[in-house]
Amino acid sequence: MATQKPKQQTPRARQEGLLHTSLNNELVIYDTERNKAHSLNHIASLVWRHCDGQTAVSQILKIVAQELRAPVDEQVVWLALQQLGRNQLLEERVQTPINLISRREAARRFGKVAVMALPIVTSMLIPPAIAANSGGLPNGSMCSSNSQCISGCCSGMICQPASAC
Repeated sequence: MATQKPKQQTPRARQEGLLHTSLNNELVIYDTERNKAHSLNHIASLVWRHCDGQTAVSQILKIVAQELRAPVDEQVVWLALQQLGRNQLLEERVQTPINLISRREAARRFGKVAVMALPIVTSMLIPPAIAANSGGLPNGSMCSSNSQCISGCCSGMICQPASAC
């Protein structure tokens, strides 16, 4: 009896309820349903952008390596997918088929330079009550609509002064 080859996972980035903007090579995503802001470094943002529900993880690995113009270890992509799933930025969490090493273990094995090349998703809770209590958000605050800003407008998910609108 032939063994069945495991199905390739094709992760899909969540789109509904998310606002996102690029800042240099990084990506800031605001989850309007959970009132959370997520900052994705360059590698994590590359992985997230290619999670279209059609592209297999093995192909995402090749695409990311091409875009970075450098070899990328398979663990890097799986680590990014694990972090994206944990932060509800994927439609469904992926099942990691390999044992991922920790950042500490990566530093021990590959050195500090390699750790800087790992995907990082940093998240913070943005309480919606801050806008209601203060009459609005001050310039420079993260926003999702013009009505949240004290004066001016919400542009690029940041409250801008009226002169910039």
